[in-house]
Amino acid sequence: MTTRSATQPAGALPQESPPDAPAAAAEPLGRRERKKQDTQRRIFEAAEDLFTRKGYAAVTTQEIAEAADIGAGTLFRYAQNKAELLIMVMNERLRLGARHGLVAAQDGASAAEAVVALVEPLVQAAISQRENTTVYQREVLFGAEGPHRAQALTRIRDLEDAVATVLRRCVDGRRDRTDDEVERAATAVFSVLYLKLVRLELRDEYANGVQPQALFQELRLDVDHLIRGLLGTGTASTGR
Repeated sequence: MTTRSATQPAGALPQESPPDAPAAAAEPLGRRERKKQDTQRRIFEAAEDLFTRKGYAAVTTQEIAEAADIGAGTLFRYAQNKAELLIMVMNERLRLGARHGLVAAQDGASAAEAVVALVEPLVQAAISQRENTTVYQREVLFGAEGPHRAQALTRIRDLEDAVATVLRRCVDGRRDRTDDEVERAATAVFSVLYLKLVRLELRDEYANGVQPQALFQELRLDVDHLIRGLLGTGTASTGR
């Protein structure tokens, strides 16, 4: 887990930067960099649309290249294979989930609500796009090295750090809980939640009419139970 800086108070929300943002935005991007970012955007949009509509197995890299209006050779300069393209799409969902959960915590949601909001995009994908989610989990755990897989591992660590940020706000001002205890609790909560996501991909009931709202309520209750057991607190608001 990343360590909070000395100047960052306990429970403070980390400052967010856009994904793949340039290190310095003081100077305007050159024509080559603008073209590169536009190509990357078109590849992402084409991959997201095709994977969502057709599922991983039914999509080819040639289809994605054609939808993005580029050649196959250009496509493979941005992602080395189809698996990396799917990972790229899912990585963005992880990023958006982390942002959504931290905003929910800042706006006063309960710790359980904020933690579940962190993984909401992955839960939704596990319900409606089980094939894509299963492939994503497999490739992140056992796939070949690649830039998007490396970023996926970073995104997962970011989610765990975001859980710790939510829990810090939950115990802010309490002297009976150290930062180390909060981080250990965050690791336990995230591990259980992630395992539940994996198990969800193996269950058929959500594909057969069970409402997602029921699943999210189940997850919130489970997370709240964990937080209460680990830190002696749970449903209290995380906002200021």
